[in-house]
Amino acid sequence: TWNFGDGSGVQVFTGKAGFNVSHVFNRVSSEEQNGVFMVNLTTEDSFGNTATHTKPIRITLESLPDLAIDKISLSGEFVKGKTVTVKVNVTNYGSADANTVKVHLYANGEKVGTQTINFIAKSGDDDSTGTATFKWDAKDTGNITLKAKAETGAAPFEHESTLIDNEMERFITIERPDWWDWAVWIGIPLVVLIAVLVYYFVWGREGAPMRKK
Repeated sequence: TWNFGDGSGVQVFTGKAGFNVSHVFNRVSSEEQNGVFMVNLTTEDSFGNTATHTKPIRITLESLPDLAIDKISLSGEFVKGKTVTVKVNVTNYGSADANTVKVHLYANGEKVGTQTINFIAKSGDDDSTGTATFKWDAKDTGNITLKAKAETGAAPFEHESTLIDNEMERFITIERPDWWDWAVWIGIPLVVLIAVLVYYFVWGREGAPMRKK
């Protein structure tokens, strides 16, 4: 029996001496890159005699990009009806360049749009950070959750274990326009005044108008 130390469980193989086995380590997390796994082998012969051998094996991920959203910055007036500029910074911490990086933006779960960063160099090189810029029209008031998500749109693709930092949220409060309060304060008295004038001219000073026979 084999236990490869990566959470895949115990695997049983039968064969003669010199029998070869193969195993794919597909659960390597970002913390375990270049990490060591303790591989355990237990053998048993036909008489029930057993022997155990443990050996450390160092596993490395192939050269892949590793994208992370570092920052979401906002500029403009945070007022309903205004346009807010949203900039999403994406850094490649991987050992391979990232091509055709897709950045998606959502506002309260509704998709705002997608921007493409054509190239982000691997970690340690120049241009290892790219920026996607969005123009978002604030249509609602109140608390808004902006969410950005980055992904590689062309090979080489990220390993699934490094996708945890590909998303980020930013919270923003959208206010009503300044004229809104003025409209409320002026509009209510104006409606009352119009109602009074209508009543006066329709019904007259002496009560309801006389019906003609």
